[in-house]
Amino acid sequence: MVKLIACSLLLVLLVQNGRADQQQPEFQDWLHNAKQYLDGVAKDLKEKVGLPPDPNGADVLRVLKEHNDKLAQNLKESVQKIEEQWNTNEAVKSTVENIKAAFNAQAQKLKENNAEVASNFEKIGETLQGTWNSLTQEMEKSYNEFNKDGGKREELENYFKSLYDKVKTGAQELETKLQELNKKDRR
Repeated sequence: MVKLIACSLLLVLLVQNGRADQQQPEFQDWLHNAKQYLDGVAKDLKEKVGLPPDPNGADVLRVLKEHNDKLAQNLKESVQKIEEQWNTNEAVKSTVENIKAAFNAQAQKLKENNAEVASNFEKIGETLQGTWNSLTQEMEKSYNEFNKDGGKREELENYFKSLYDKVKTGAQELETKLQELNKKDRR
């Protein structure tokens, strides 16, 4: 149901590429739905995947490391695209730098989280949820700053939506891989 709502909102945003006064509330709704979806995935990982008390640590860590590395790479690519597009626009340059700093910090945090998760499997869902919450909050904050500075709102929305799609795909892949590992351990 959440997937249907998120896809519907994305379609509405793409179709209604007009009225600037309505764009901001629609993007806020989209961000809210994105956060709800990612929270649901984190909750599923904590509850439904139900890793056994002694899962094969190497396999779980490998899957989490792959997910974190892919997400960190997606963040870096998004920052590069945003920076290339708006770095010459003095009005939004400071906002672009803030986005770059925040996304780079998240990418570094993902790499550092690999060791923490290795020591405590129960933190998997909470760690992912924290990362995804930080990303959606940073998107909202940057979007609002960008609008104040006179940036092209639609283009920034598209970059954030593209990043969200990559995060969503990665979350789905992570959930599937962890479920497969769980089934393998129960045999």
